[in-house]
Amino acid sequence: MISLQKMSVVILLLFVSTFASAEESIKLKANKALFSLEHHSVPVITSSLVAWDTNWKWSGTRITSISNSDSHEFKGTSQNLDLSLLGHTSSGKNHHAWHYQFSASKPHPTAIGYGISFKLNLNSPSFKGLSKEPELLANNSGWRWQISPEKTVEVHFSPKLAKVYFERGNKNEIRAMFSGAIEVGVYDFDMTVTVNGIKTLAVEYPALQSKKSTLDWQKNNIPWDVSPVDMSFLNANHIPAGKHGVLVAKGDALEFADGTPVKFWGANIQAYALFKTSDANIKQQAKRLSRLGFNLVRIHHHDSAWVNPNIFAAPKKDTLTLNESSLKKLDWWIKCLKEEGIYIWMDLQVGRAYTAADGISDFAEIAKGKARHSLKGFNYYNQSIQMKMMDFNAVYLNHVNPFTKLAYKDEPAIVSTLLINENDLTQHFGNALLPNKKVPQHSKLYMADAKQTAEKLHLNPKQAWRSWEFGDSKIYLNDAEHRFNTLMLSHLTNLGVKSPLVPGNTWGGMSLAGLPSLTDGDIIDVHSYGREGELFFNPRYRAGFLSWIGAGQVSGKPLSVTEWNLEKFPVSDRYTAPTWLASVAALQGWDSLMLYGYSQSPLNAAGRGGNYSTYNDPALMAMMPAAALLYRQGHVAPAKNSYHIRLSKDDFFNQSVTPVTSASIRTLLEQSKVSIDLPYSSALPWLAEHEKKMDASYTDKSFEHHVVSDPNIDFIESKSSVVVSDTHELKRNWKKGIHFIDSAKSQLVSGKIGGETIQLGDVKFSIGTVSASVAVQSLDNMALNDSSKILISKIARCIPVNQKNKPFACEPVIGELYIKAKSGLSLYQINSDSSKDKIVSEYSNETGYKVLLSAKVATPWLVLE
Repeated sequence: MISLQKMSVVILLLFVSTFASAEESIKLKANKALFSLEHHSVPVITSSLVAWDTNWKWSGTRITSISNSDSHEFKGTSQNLDLSLLGHTSSGKNHHAWHYQFSASKPHPTAIGYGISFKLNLNSPSFKGLSKEPELLANNSGWRWQISPEKTVEVHFSPKLAKVYFERGNKNEIRAMFSGAIEVGVYDFDMTVTVNGIKTLAVEYPALQSKKSTLDWQKNNIPWDVSPVDMSFLNANHIPAGKHGVLVAKGDALEFADGTPVKFWGANIQAYALFKTSDANIKQQAKRLSRLGFNLVRIHHHDSAWVNPNIFAAPKKDTLTLNESSLKKLDWWIKCLKEEGIYIWMDLQVGRAYTAADGISDFAEIAKGKARHSLKGFNYYNQSIQMKMMDFNAVYLNHVNPFTKLAYKDEPAIVSTLLINENDLTQHFGNALLPNKKVPQHSKLYMADAKQTAEKLHLNPKQAWRSWEFGDSKIYLNDAEHRFNTLMLSHLTNLGVKSPLVPGNTWGGMSLAGLPSLTDGDIIDVHSYGREGELFFNPRYRAGFLSWIGAGQVSGKPLSVTEWNLEKFPVSDRYTAPTWLASVAALQGWDSLMLYGYSQSPLNAAGRGGNYSTYNDPALMAMMPAAALLYRQGHVAPAKNSYHIRLSKDDFFNQSVTPVTSASIRTLLEQSKVSIDLPYSSALPWLAEHEKKMDASYTDKSFEHHVVSDPNIDFIESKSSVVVSDTHELKRNWKKGIHFIDSAKSQLVSGKIGGETIQLGDVKFSIGTVSASVAVQSLDNMALNDSSKILISKIARCIPVNQKNKPFACEPVIGELYIKAKSGLSLYQINSDSSKDKIVSEYSNETGYKVLLSAKVATPWLVLE
């Protein structure tokens, strides 16, 4: 190790205190007749209605709002129990109350009952270890939880309930049951939530849009089949895709064989969109993707059992023969994308459903459960599955595209090949072969392998096989994955695959302990999905979806994100995500980002919006060109400092280190470059080669390198509610929920910006719409104040509607911009057919151009030129 690392560790431990104090924040969110409680933006209490008839037969409860008044009235039904519900809420200084009136129209004498389930996050980082265990109140009247020495949450019911108890004795779930057996009648209950130790309880209600309130919202303001704004110039030097040679990994970056560097802004096209989109629309969508700023498409769910047709000729019979018609569709997609300068990410195994005719050994014992759909976990031990995978890979990758005259394995436009999607032992599927899983033949393989590997790696044989635990088991499972990866990746190399190879992904809450085996490939791949209100997340205590991406950045390896999005659709502030992600990705130096997904449905009509088909969603697509421009043209500078998370072997393998548990990852991510060191060749000897690349990453002189040996340091200034990049171009105020980009070529405000006057370098934003994203950017790669062509992008809330060909209505962005730029420019709105209409704008030497944003300007894009 070089001396700089050791010196940096001393500096950090001396001058950075752990968990700087900040003003305590408690927020109660009232929604659907219940509540959740956030402490420093971390959800610490969530609740749901539960109802069961005889023998635990579930009876769901449907709740709707019946009023937008201050009383927040609601109603609901639990049909199987013949219950109806009316209720309303009220507030006091430090409490909030719900009144419930249940009406039972029929008796259910043997019902288990109905009530509320409370889930408690007992280990929230926001508690700093100072919370106590929850306790039940006397006489079934509720429960109490002291979350800090000064703050106590109490949930009280009147009259007393039938039963209040810890579910199965676990303190992290409390069930408060209004009733057991149900008799005909009307029953009234009050639930009061009190937080002692605060002056005023902040209560937040969900934003509700009535039909009347959205009548003046803009309908269908982007076309589904074309892009009015044109970013295709970003791809001009890559037509056709592959002209610069094959993609190669160079350190933690990607470049082509001729030395051309590249950043990929991409999206997934998956399932039915691959095989049921007409040839004409495939060609049209390839053009649209380029104009929106994309230069990469991941072909995904080509083999999944629920897709019909898929890549297999007769998937219900067997998965041994490929479908010629499906291959032809993929060939056409690749040809059309390539012509637009768009590259392709190729997946191999995603959701292949093997059958009894496929020749899988001991198939009968694992065909009974969900595992049969892809045999996840079993592929690491069952050699016949490995052989079938290699057979498919050989046929698939040797297929010659008649339009390009190249086999997939030789196609330079295919820039990455993923071996297997969301399939790992270290976190998700290591339990599949345990002795208690009723798969005896596979359990024998697993247990024998664990014993042999424990002896080879000097592990504790009694612990190594216990996949659900941390410790030696994580070392063993990494080694099992590594041996599988080595076999499969060597096969791909021997086939002559030219593109970088990726063994799998870090996804679904995986800890850092799942990273070592992923270094077998050329790129580390991540999946991450965010939630509503991410801009409000306090990084001292709560991990956002960007933190999970950062936790996958391994020192010395490129990083890709094949899946990102916000869930569940329609997240009201999803329009904030593209530019926030793009700006932090630029700061971090991440290499490849892919929205999941552009489309899962056939791209033959406007269709309806959703998480997996966003091509027609203006909330996301309106800001895609802005995000692509700032990320791909380098409008946001890379960080000045590089922090290496370098834990001891025990800290790394013996505990769950994730963005949830690591303040260091959370608080550094939006400030400086963060990467994860893996100096663990003493435990896993095959990591020795990676360690050389890891150490080489320290020689990059563009960063000042620091080492962090404690995963739980707070790197944000004490008492601050703002995180700022070390380049001073990015800033997020999580208390206000606002994200800022202030660089020479891109200036943007996003989030809850209504009523704020925000002055950035060359642009003053004065927006009246409560929450929106507004970006002002140079289109000619010059600084804004010297640019001859400036793009203005704007979007606010968009909600789906059911009108034909009008899938969304979008809230108008209202306000004013003052843009300092050179004189002589004219303002135009870009119409849906790409034509431009001139708009009157004012100019002065002092304030620049005054741009009025009104409901009359329905398009998300304007241009000064």
